[in-house]
Amino acid sequence: MRDLISNAIRKQALEALKTMISQPSFNQEAEKNAPFGKNIRLAWDKMMKICKDLGFITYEDPEGYYGYAEIGEGLETLGIIGHLEIQFLLKTLMNGITNHIKG
Repeated sequence: MRDLISNAIRKQALEALKTMISQPSFNQEAEKNAPFGKNIRLAWDKMMKICKDLGFITYEDPEGYYGYAEIGEGLETLGIIGHLEIQFLLKTLMNGITNHIKG
């Protein structure tokens, strides 16, 4: 069976996943441009950088409440919708998952 994803892309995707899982992203007190707190803002910034590095066009609400990444045109447009916040108690679980991802 033919691989649809090259080993280089697979490795890049796994590294991005490890990066995002390792970033704490639980609600904290709001700050300027970080309505859900500093850690979620840091996770957001990492995700947007990953998307930009992959060639996506990104948009961010000026107040930091939402954004998106898209690539392609017309009927061949791919958009990404997600949620970066995790519960604080899941951090240990997420760190365990990161340690088991093989790249």
